[in-house]
Formats: sequence, C-alpha cells, structure tokens
Amino acid sequence: MEQLENAAEPLGAVVKFHEADMATYYPREGSVAWKFIEILRRVSGREPPIFHANGASNGRFYLANDPDIHVLMSNPTVVGLHSDDECLMAASLEPYYQLVLETTLLRL
Repeated sequence: MEQLENAAEPLGAVVKFHEADMATYYPREGSVAWKFIEILRRVSGREPPIFHANGASNGRFYLANDPDIHVLMSNPTVVGLHSDDECLMAASLEPYYQLVLETTLLRL
C-alpha cells in the first residue's frame, strides 16, 4: 500500500483502498514447498520457475481461518493472459492434473 501511495504522490494522485488483507508467503525451504516443487519438477519434466508475486489468490481467506494451511500455487500454461487471444495450452493440462493429484495425496 505504501509503494502505491509513494508512486501516486509525485503525480498528484490519491490512492483509495477499499479493502486490504493479509499477504501470504511460504518459504521454499519449508517441507511442504520442497515436496510440492519436487512433484512439479517430476511431472513437468523441467525446473519450475519459482517467484513471489503480487496477485489474486484465495489463499489469504484460508490462512485467516487456519494459519497452518500451506498456500502454494501453480497453474497450467496460459498464453495471452487477460487478452482477447487468451488460451490454455492443452499439453499443460496432464502435468497440472498430476501435480494436483499427487499434492492432494501428500502426507503432511
């Protein structure tokens, strides 16, 4: 929020926040993250890009109810996100399905 306010100030703009909620963060060194990354690596056949980003997620709602919930995200490959040409790459669905299936079977 502070970054947005600081960016707006020199432009004479005012930022109004209608809702603010907690951010989520899960360190990749955590045991659940390590298992998730290993599954992702195996089912995709490549080294997964790992980054922390601002974006929309329902994870914060789960964390608000139970701080022991692990929020890790992945998705099938999408091209042209939020454009008229947005499409899902069908070849990415099988690895994504395997990731979701095997993650649900993890013993935590």
